[in-house]
Amino acid sequence: YSVQGNLLAGEKVLAAMAHAFAVAREVESTELADWLMAALEAGQAAGGDRRGEQSAALLVVRERGVSRPERSRGCS
Repeated sequence: YSVQGNLLAGEKVLAAMAHAFAVAREVESTELADWLMAALEAGQAAGGDRRGEQSAALLVVRERGVSRPERSRGCS
């Protein structure tokens, strides 16, 4: 995988995102959307974007349209 961003607060943001993604992958019953959200949240907590918090969206499309709304989370 690749960790990147525009105008990040520093290398610590990238390191936090990579670490959170790797840790989240090891959690049982999680999937790509969970791992990506963990990386985004960790990056924000580590300083995020130098311009302040920016918006993000994540859309997961599952085969046969199966959804699990109880696992939906917003990224503020």
